Amino acid sequence: MGSLADRGQVCCDPTTPVAIVGMGLRGPGEANNLAGFFKLLSEAQETRTAGQNGRWNHDAFYHPDAARKGSSNVKAGHYIIDDLSLFDASLFRMTESEAAADYTDLLQRDPDSMPYYQATSSGYSRAIISNRLSHFFDLRGPSVTVDTACYGGLAALHLACQSIRSGETTQAIFGGSSLILHPHQFDSLSAMRPDGRSYSFDDRAEGYARGEGDGGTPGISFPSRNAQVSLIKETYARAGLDPKDTSYVEAHGTGTGAGDPIETSAIAEAMTQSRDLDAEPLWIGSVKANIGHLKAASGIASVVKCVLMLENKVIFPNRNLANVNPRVDLEGWRLKIPISFQPWTIKAGGVHRVSVNSFGFGGTNVHAILERAEEFLANSHDGAIGDKHISSMGSRCSISHGLAHEGNGLQRALPTALQPGGADLH
Repeated sequence: MGSLADRGQVCCDPTTPVAIVGMGLRGPGEANNLAGFFKLLSEAQETRTAGQNGRWNHDAFYHPDAARKGSSNVKAGHYIIDDLSLFDASLFRMTESEAAADYTDLLQRDPDSMPYYQATSSGYSRAIISNRLSHFFDLRGPSVTVDTACYGGLAALHLACQSIRSGETTQAIFGGSSLILHPHQFDSLSAMRPDGRSYSFDDRAEGYARGEGDGGTPGISFPSRNAQVSLIKETYARAGLDPKDTSYVEAHGTGTGAGDPIETSAIAEAMTQSRDLDAEPLWIGSVKANIGHLKAASGIASVVKCVLMLENKVIFPNRNLANVNPRVDLEGWRLKIPISFQPWTIKAGGVHRVSVNSFGFGGTNVHAILERAEEFLANSHDGAIGDKHISSMGSRCSISHGLAHEGNGLQRALPTALQPGGADLH
């Protein structure tokens, strides 16, 4: 997270809405910019491919037995299609030795993956990604790199919101990234499907597909339903909002047999019990069915998807849904999974509002609430939200679940107008 600070600024109210004023994304396949991502989501397509642009010899590592050491039973994944070895070191003030280092982060290797500014964080140490960005643009204030596994992108968003609300900064840039450079990443957890697909909420859910881009329990990696319920309720209470007015939840939805039923039941308990009997069911979906599990950038991909939905007033269909997981009681829990691209209509006086779940497999959960800014401003007493705003830097890669006790509650992040048909926005 990089930021811009003003000395002597007055701290603002902790419930002050924060606006997303720009964003970008570089993901796998066609999801290499906002326009491609929008098209991919609206057509319910996926970016799965067997090729990873020559990073390793797939045939040399593949074996159908997942327990066989030194091999992988995963046949495909979701990969960025560009040659990651191409990098203009001089453009980003790097030495040849720095550029030749074995980078493990997309922001450090792909100068064209985002608007110009995003790639300027290039460097051989992941710990200083944010510092390089701050140095290049002369940003002042907190400059923090967060390494919290699957929910890292939204953890950065949380810190950015905190910094703005506390009065520490007036603007912030946040992002997340991940890159798959080795065939054995996460193989030991046996959490990945061999066919390289994520079947979110489907009865075929038995593991997730890897993807990349520029997001007290029985075990540390096992989800806690109670923690998820508490987090959602606490986040809405802090924001002073009623979950019954929310239309859509972008779930973590990794497509695992245990995780999906736990998460959907937690969403139902926290958000549908207060809904009017004649109200529409709560929509739920997961972008992982389209682009895979992007690890530290997965939460960012979810936010970008939701902002596109809010600004265009549409609901994207969920992919890879044939038969709903029998442990997910959609009717009883008053939930609904969209299977077609459709307009997003609301009652007069209502708001277009979504929630976003992001879980780290080490245990910490993050929940964010986003609204369409136009409607918020129309309903606000003064017609403005001041000069406090947050700028999304971009997205790429991963996600999973985390620590049952600790939860980071995010208040509203209000996106401003986007033009999804254009190039990456700054």
